[in-house]
Amino acid sequence: MKNILLYIMAFSSLLVACDSESDLKPSGAERNWLVVEDSDVPVDHERYLIFKETGIPIYYNDTIGSEERYSLSAREWYTYYEKLQVFYNPGGATPSWTTSNYQVVANPEDVLPVLEFLKAEVLNAIPKDMYIASILLVDTLNSTSGTLAHKGFNTVVLSEVKDFAAMTDGEKKVYRGAALRCLVAGSLVATEGDWLEENFYELSYATNPNNIDYIYSTASRSTMVYRAAQGYPLEEQRLATLGFIGTKTKPTGTDERMWYVPEKQQDVSQFCEAIFAYTEAEFIALHGNAPVVMEKFYVLRDKIKEYGFTFE
Repeated sequence: MKNILLYIMAFSSLLVACDSESDLKPSGAERNWLVVEDSDVPVDHERYLIFKETGIPIYYNDTIGSEERYSLSAREWYTYYEKLQVFYNPGGATPSWTTSNYQVVANPEDVLPVLEFLKAEVLNAIPKDMYIASILLVDTLNSTSGTLAHKGFNTVVLSEVKDFAAMTDGEKKVYRGAALRCLVAGSLVATEGDWLEENFYELSYATNPNNIDYIYSTASRSTMVYRAAQGYPLEEQRLATLGFIGTKTKPTGTDERMWYVPEKQQDVSQFCEAIFAYTEAEFIALHGNAPVVMEKFYVLRDKIKEYGFTFE
């Protein structure tokens, strides 16, 4: 009897909220927002053509739609706005806006050259069966993944839209590498931990097996190159000696011995970016005199191939 009364009360509240059956409208909760509609605006028409061809929606505003919804509790209509979740992390803390932030595109006319580049250099490199929820183009970005690209909850953020047209070919190579790195680096760290320990990190451990605890920086400890390379002659205390191509933080001086070695996740990310940015010949030209770096390059590139990527 109690359950029946509760049912009647709930049903009655719906009748009160709506004047007639025609007022009952779906909440929109099941709507697929990640869809690009056609438009007469050139940049939006190009976005539509890319979506039609690849199924990947590209946006230059983080608010991607809105609709009118009815609140049963407030008994009034309100406008709901759907926004891309850039820094939302299910089960984890959302970072502070002071450390993780972005600025949406100020001038939509800046977007078209980026779209053309993505079509020619990025989207065609993504394996057909790899799901990309969306791409958000922004003018500036600050994140734990750097300032060029960041993988969010339901979007991949690519920055530097306002400066893209002025980029050099070399800068565009790095931009391509950063965009593609977002698609695999996180998955490698999350799902291939044991493999990375045995096949990738191990190559750096082996450079100084009696000092393994200091080969990598950690979230709570920054290790300088000289500490990680303890036991090597001074002239050999370099990032390349340990098999690294990047640092934990941007170096503030010219003495490489005082730079901070990367954390493990950063090491994977830095190599992924380089693998996508450069051909094998270009990478050899940059790092061919560093044997451990080259070993890590080939080991990780072969692993990335298992994700469906191909290389020249």
